[in-house]
Amino acid sequence: MDTGLWIMYLLDMLNLIKITLLIFFTSPASFANDFSYSGLSERYFPELSYSDIDTSDNSPIFTANFAEIFNDFGKRPLTLNGKKVFGDKRPLNEEQFLELRDQMNSEGVSYREYVHQWIVENISPNYFRGVLDIEAQNQEIKKEIINKIFFQIISQITFEGGNNSYDTIKVIRSFVREKLIIQIKQEILMSSLREFKAKDYGKISRPLVIDFSAVLRQAKNPDISDEIFYQTWMNHTSQSIKEFLRFSRRVLVVENELQKQMQIDPMFMITRHKGDEELIYSNMISGERNRLKRANYKTEVLKVKIKDHDLVWFKNIIKKYSQINEIDLLVREFKIRKITVERSLVEKFGNNNIQLNDNLFNHEIKGLWNPLRLMQNQIAAVAGTNDLEYYIAGEVFSIGVYTFPIDSKFAKEEIRKELQDRKQKILYKRIVHRLGRKHPLMINFASCYQGITFCFPSNVHSLVLSELVKVKKSSEQREYLNTIDSSLFEQSIY
Repeated sequence: MDTGLWIMYLLDMLNLIKITLLIFFTSPASFANDFSYSGLSERYFPELSYSDIDTSDNSPIFTANFAEIFNDFGKRPLTLNGKKVFGDKRPLNEEQFLELRDQMNSEGVSYREYVHQWIVENISPNYFRGVLDIEAQNQEIKKEIINKIFFQIISQITFEGGNNSYDTIKVIRSFVREKLIIQIKQEILMSSLREFKAKDYGKISRPLVIDFSAVLRQAKNPDISDEIFYQTWMNHTSQSIKEFLRFSRRVLVVENELQKQMQIDPMFMITRHKGDEELIYSNMISGERNRLKRANYKTEVLKVKIKDHDLVWFKNIIKKYSQINEIDLLVREFKIRKITVERSLVEKFGNNNIQLNDNLFNHEIKGLWNPLRLMQNQIAAVAGTNDLEYYIAGEVFSIGVYTFPIDSKFAKEEIRKELQDRKQKILYKRIVHRLGRKHPLMINFASCYQGITFCFPSNVHSLVLSELVKVKKSSEQREYLNTIDSSLFEQSIY
């Protein structure tokens, strides 16, 4: 071996030994205690470092590898990179934080606690997405599947782009310039992939949509040859297919984990306890905006019966006086034309339309409540059931709120949906903790920023897990009856 290469090799080995010893002597027990893995001190973990970027608030930005998602089940571990996890995001500096804390009267929160929470919130979805990728083995997507979808896309582009040209590349280029976005339906994808196993492509729960905006400039540039454009387009398309398959395989992992949880507790989703529905109903009607409330409105409706020879005139006059504040002028024109005008008050009550002094039907007066026409200050003119009969409405006024009673069919169905949703989020929490134990987050505590302020908390792994599905408990009630936030868990799938 060349002497220079030997020297470089020895230097690399010395650096590796130095870092390993640093981790071993600075925090030999932390990993073993927190993650129940006694052999961790013998492993090498990349350091956490920060770049010296000049920012307005001089706050740090994570740039290097700082953690590893470890597993002991023969699957390849994943490394978390600071730049990919945090991007350009950074916490408030201490001065900004203290100012915000004063405004919110939150004296009990320290700057260190705030930074720890900020770090945990940003790590959580990225960490768990990595866990799902390990479970789905997303680094091993078959090329045959990618090619199958790739040629399905070309086939659809050729079909939608027309058959005027036998040059496929020109057809693709024209499609990108004119339509930009392609969508392959779920059933078409499932049909084209039927020769493969479900674990290879995952659970296809949505259409494949590819936006070609990234290659639009190349498609429009006449100086770029068709061959160069096609290579760029092919790379973008293949990458989009891979991302779609990774998502679908993560969804399948979650689906399989849900089934495992249901086998452990088969009655969980259907079990009901006394007081569940009442508490959910109380929560659902306590806010201003919820599914069990409907605003009530009323409007005055003009009913007019015109003659055949007045039809053209009528259509022109309602175009001329189309604003709500011109409705009196419209009535004046009707009187001059000797057209009878009948007035009635119509109410929109909850989900139903209730009328007074008239016989309007729901489908006829649906347009009266159109919010767009109210924002545009437009009158509504709808045809009645009889020939040459029209209803005209102007302003709409609020007359309170209708709340569905707990024993109504609509309320019962909405409560059932809400309970199902809450219970599924609790299953998400169980999935998080099971897979979190299986794939712990290993962080190099030896590398911190500015003393202890930006050092990761020693229980960062458990904090990350609890952040993915948060359950805010107000009492000793059943877990699913409390406030549940699974948004970070859901972000990790997408």
